[in-house]
Amino acid sequence: MINMVSALSSAFTILFLFWIITMIALKIVSPKGEITKVQTWKILTAGVIGALTFTFSDSFWFSAVEANVFAMSLFYTSIVVWAIFKWEQVADEKQHLKWLIFIAFMIGLSIGVHLLNLLTIPSLAFVYYF
Repeated sequence: MINMVSALSSAFTILFLFWIITMIALKIVSPKGEITKVQTWKILTAGVIGALTFTFSDSFWFSAVEANVFAMSLFYTSIVVWAIFKWEQVADEKQHLKWLIFIAFMIGLSIGVHLLNLLTIPSLAFVYYF
């Protein structure tokens, strides 16, 4: 059962990594948000290649198939990084503080698993600053 938790955590890590890569690629390809069909395919291809490359990397693969804390730690880290970029997209809207509360909640939960997620706090500060 513990191995299944590691496998599911790793699978959702890859899903969130795909979303993170596509968010970053969208910012690079089209800062104004208007994209063509060709640009859409480029963004999706970048997301698929990046996520699959990470999936089949040696260190991630072996943490995904064994019972350890690293799969769940990467899961929480990917959720927090995705939420940071999601918050940055809606920062000018009225309800943007709920994303910051969600980020703080996920960081708090992840500290119970592993301290790796504390490294996302400086990235949140950089996103806020820039």
